[in-house]
Amino acid sequence: MRKQRLPIILLLAYSLMAVGGVADEVTIVSDRWYPFNGIPNAPDPGYMIEMARYGLEQGGHSLNYQIMSWQHSIDLVRQGKKNCIVGAYKSDAPDFIFSDQHHAVDQMAFYTRINEPWRYQHVDSLAQQRLGVINGYAYKNDIDAYIKANRTSDRVIAAKGKYALENNLLALMQGKLDVVLGSRTVITQVLAKQQWQDKLQIAGYANTMSKIYIACSPNNPKSIQYITLINAGIEQLRKTGQLQALLDKYQVADWQHIEAVDN
Repeated sequence: MRKQRLPIILLLAYSLMAVGGVADEVTIVSDRWYPFNGIPNAPDPGYMIEMARYGLEQGGHSLNYQIMSWQHSIDLVRQGKKNCIVGAYKSDAPDFIFSDQHHAVDQMAFYTRINEPWRYQHVDSLAQQRLGVINGYAYKNDIDAYIKANRTSDRVIAAKGKYALENNLLALMQGKLDVVLGSRTVITQVLAKQQWQDKLQIAGYANTMSKIYIACSPNNPKSIQYITLINAGIEQLRKTGQLQALLDKYQVADWQHIEAVDN
């Protein structure tokens, strides 16, 4: 039923835009998380950015995509100083405005150096490992609790900045970390780009396949409108075949029929 209603919702949104004559510059922020979102103004800024831009522009808005740390992104969107974040689990910011349609799927994986015997079994198996994570990320309740409890020790290193993930992976290869936790989709592409595939391996998963969203500020009355436009734009792209072409460009699969849960 939702697929049948989306074009009506989209036409209504466009009509309201035309009557009001209001065109917004919608600012979406995040840390770099390619292929979901990459470098602003690059030819390949990330497929979630391209999807968001399409929907917003169809509604008469423009997109201003900015890169900053993940924690800073959440803080500014929560305050209403920026409009939306991209690449969010619901657990990242449960007070944000999420749609009932997710915009990607992913799974968090543990990485070790190649041929290391350690495997993730449960949170207790991390006890003797130096774990690399990214500041401000939400992973899974028990792992988040472990990270919080060990932040002041050398068992958890929380990287910050634009190259937090790459720095974690380098530290892992150099023996400064024992395990790195991160997005399987993102790390797969980083390893391929840097030709590190033969240096690191997956050593278990933190969660099942999880839903990822573009989420907007709880302090902006237009947040629902922005998400409605983005969702309607994605539906149009899917129906015309343009979405599949976009996903092929980024070497990812359509998430529509992949079983996933909210994390």
